[in-house]
Amino acid sequence: MALPHLRSFVGKYHDSPELANAYHACLGALKAYRDEHLKIVTLFVLGPSKRARERQPNPQPLEKADQTEDGLKGTGGSELFSLLKGMRADMDGAWIR
Repeated sequence: MALPHLRSFVGKYHDSPELANAYHACLGALKAYRDEHLKIVTLFVLGPSKRARERQPNPQPLEKADQTEDGLKGTGGSELFSLLKGMRADMDGAWIR
């Protein structure tokens, strides 16, 4: 049994201000979480990784397998920044207008 997307469900009951307000509050909290997640990844993953490479006596360029257009791959081989920024950008389509 297929379930409706939350946005579609809330959209059907758009005349309920309580539901719309709760939905938008959840989206706002999720966006804030993703913003903080991006900061944490930058501070504690990308920054230290870059500094460690710079401290090496003869820094080797990243192997093609470890490199993406925006730098390093994340856990599981994803393009780290593209993935996180894309998830955050997807939030724009979730709002009920």
